[in-house]
Order: sequence, then structure tokens, then C-alpha cells
Amino acid sequence: MSDGSFLIEDLPVLLEMSQASPEESQKVLLANPRLLYPERVAALRREVATQPDDLRDFVNSRLQFLEQVELMLTDNPEQFQVGWGPIEVIVSRVFDREIAQVEAERLAATPRLGWELSPVYAIALLRYAVAGAHGDDWWIMLMIRRLALAACPYAPRSIAGDFVRERVWLDSLDIARGSLVRIADGRVLRDAVTLGTRWMSEPQVSGKRKFQAELRHRLGTLHLDPYTVGRLEGQYWVRHAEWLQTFQEECGDDLVGVSEQEWRMPEPIEALHIADRYLVEATGLNEGHAKGLSLKARAQALIGLEAVGERISRAELTEVCHQALRYLDQKRGVQQRLAVQAMLAQYGT
Repeated sequence: MSDGSFLIEDLPVLLEMSQASPEESQKVLLANPRLLYPERVAALRREVATQPDDLRDFVNSRLQFLEQVELMLTDNPEQFQVGWGPIEVIVSRVFDREIAQVEAERLAATPRLGWELSPVYAIALLRYAVAGAHGDDWWIMLMIRRLALAACPYAPRSIAGDFVRERVWLDSLDIARGSLVRIADGRVLRDAVTLGTRWMSEPQVSGKRKFQAELRHRLGTLHLDPYTVGRLEGQYWVRHAEWLQTFQEECGDDLVGVSEQEWRMPEPIEALHIADRYLVEATGLNEGHAKGLSLKARAQALIGLEAVGERISRAELTEVCHQALRYLDQKRGVQQRLAVQAMLAQYGT
């Protein structure tokens, strides 16, 4: 960071921003989110310290502005406008059939893209993909997931870089889960499970209780939601068949030459038992509201098992619901508490 390399790369961007209209300047910044990396700003400030006064003053004034923007977006990530960033540009090239998915992942797996995944950009992009994963553009969200996973190993080895990696790892499971609610692609499930179980033993997170709890919760809901969302109100097997049929209709052409063993999803009873196992582990590690969320998901898994013909203990289900209500926050968990109370009213002893 002492050879001026960041200054050489970023000075033209800072100049472009200073000469553009406010709207265009915003687009330039969104296309270069590395400038919102705290470490990047600190490195630029060190590099410009030995430069002539006029250049130093200009760069420092722009860096002060970037720090203010980064703080604002940290507090209000919903204000980050997704669509102009470097990962979205690569996704657009795939959408336009300019490049293949393999080439897109190669372009993402670089130190340059690792730096672009600044915390505020990663949070905004991943939130966008999680929210859209079960919609009509599910495949775009899966592409964002794959590119973020390819880029995050190249994020800086720092507190902020470690945060980005952990955020990508956790949210990538939620993106996969959301898409699986829409399409029954066992390849997505198995890829997510392989990565998730591998991350459990990563040295930098092996001792982090909160991360380990979040990881297990997400692995649980990864096996839970695709088999329960929209199905527990009745006609479970009809809705299950429709889910499988939707996958065939939307992805059938892509399955030519792919073995059924590769894309077939687990049977519901198997998946729900796996979900329950992970959620039991998450409950043991979690605390407070997060513990309540895992308990609520456990109750949902038990109800799902009953829906597919498994005998469950209604007394255990009732106890899990009561524990969930004990931990779910009165303010943050209003909707979750109402859902648990509805479960108790219908299934409790």
C-alpha cells in the first residue's frame, strides 16, 4: 500500500466524480464501491501524504466526502442503489449472452473484485439478492450469489474484509434458500450445503459462536422453507407436486444430459429431519431474539414433519412454541410472535 498503486487507480475516479453532476457522480461511485472501503480510504490518505499540496488537499477533501457517504450508507443500507456496481455489470454481460457463466466467475475471482466488495456494497447487493431470490428473476439472484462467492476470498485480510466474507457466506445460503422455495433444483441445495458445512471449520470463524449459530440456523432454514412455505395450510402433496413441476417447466431444457440424481431434491421427510437437526444445534448456540427465531423455525419443522406423515410429540411442539415466545423480542419480533401464537392455537396441546 506504499507504492501509490491505489492513488494511480483511484485518482481518475475521484476527478471524474468531482467534475460530474450529482446524479452522474453517484453513478460513478456506485460503479467503484471500493472507494467505500475504510481500508482503501486510509491507504489513499497515506499515499497522498507525500504528494504536492494541491493534489493532497483535493484528494483529502474527496476522501472526507467518501467517509461521510460510507457512514450514511452503513446506517441506511437501503439507500444504496443496486444496479451500477461491478458485479451487476458482469451479470448483465451474462444476461446479454456476451459471456458465459464460467467466464463471469473467472472475472469475479480477482483481487480487484475483492476490493470492490466493500461492506456497504456487499450488504446492499446481498439484501437485494435475498429479497429477489424467490421471484421471477431467481436465476439472476443465484448469479449474484455465485459472483459474490467467487470474489469474497479476495477481500482484504482485515476486520472489514472478514466481515464481508462472513456476510457473503451467510447470505449466500439465504439466496439459495429463497430460490429453492421457487425452483426444486437439488444442485443449488447440495452446493449450498457443501459450502456451508465447509465454512463451519474455517479457522477464522471456528471460534465465533454467533457466526456458528447463524450458519446452522441458515442451513436449517435451507432445508425447511422449500418444503413448508405455502404448504402447511393444506393440500401439502398437491403443492409439493406443483413445486416439482415448476422446476421441470422452467429448467427442463437445461437438464438435458444431466443425471436425475444430480438435480433431484431430497424427499420432504428427509429434508425436514435435517432441518430440525441444524435448528436444534442453532438453538443451543443462539441467545436472545436469535434463539427465538431458531425455536420458531423448529416449530415449523415439526409441523412440517407431521404434514408429511411423521408422528411428532404435540407436547414437544407446544414446549418449543412457548420457548420461542419467551425469547422472541416484543418489538422486533411482532410478526414472528403472532406466527408462533397461531401455531400454538392450531397444534398446541
